[in-house]
Amino acid sequence: MGHSARVVLRAASDSWIMLRKDGKLVVRRLLRKDDVYAIPESEGLTLSVSNAGALEVYVDGARAPSLSTGGTIRLDPNRLKSGR
Repeated sequence: MGHSARVVLRAASDSWIMLRKDGKLVVRRLLRKDDVYAIPESEGLTLSVSNAGALEVYVDGARAPSLSTGGTIRLDPNRLKSGR
């Protein structure tokens, strides 16, 4: 994917994302089809999405299992790799 971040999102179709750290909003934006967003490396980040099925997740450059159907996802690269 060409990014140095451990976790990278790619939108297969439009999806809103909200990234929080310790409950405080870090990023809220719309990822449009084919947009790529590199998650900043930081402990304690969580991700909320409007359309989890629209996002491809890459961890350390490799495609990870799809996100769950919604809710808040803890952005732990090792958990994402295993699909948890």
